[in-house]
Amino acid sequence: MHGDACAGLRAALLRHGLQGTLCLPASSFGAARLRIGRRTLMGVALQDAELGGAPASAPMPVNPSPEADQARERFAALLALAAPLAAAAGNLERLSHEYRRTVRRARALQDVLLPELGQAAHDIQTRLEQQEQEEAVWVRHGR
Repeated sequence: MHGDACAGLRAALLRHGLQGTLCLPASSFGAARLRIGRRTLMGVALQDAELGGAPASAPMPVNPSPEADQARERFAALLALAAPLAAAAGNLERLSHEYRRTVRRARALQDVLLPELGQAAHDIQTRLEQQEQEEAVWVRHGR
């Protein structure tokens, strides 16, 4: 759709020139409303967005052309798709941030806590072996 909108803009530029195209009125989204929905996924806040309402009709240009109208309509349609895309991009950023945070926590567990637990298990094993040896000595001397 972006390519189609750019092609429409090129056609309008070829017809009106740069100055003439700059003077053409744009679509008005003053009455349109951005609807934002919120939800969570595994504790991460996500958003859904939608641009509600159609653009208001643009004022009649001094030098109208079908190329200019087509470019205006294509960019208005592109803008309507930009809201959900922006929400999805924001969701991906939040999910990526949470993923990186979780990876850091997992590495902390792997690099810090697991070696500590391994050392504690080794110490307990050593103490149990010492107690078994002491008990064996006690049993021999007790006979």
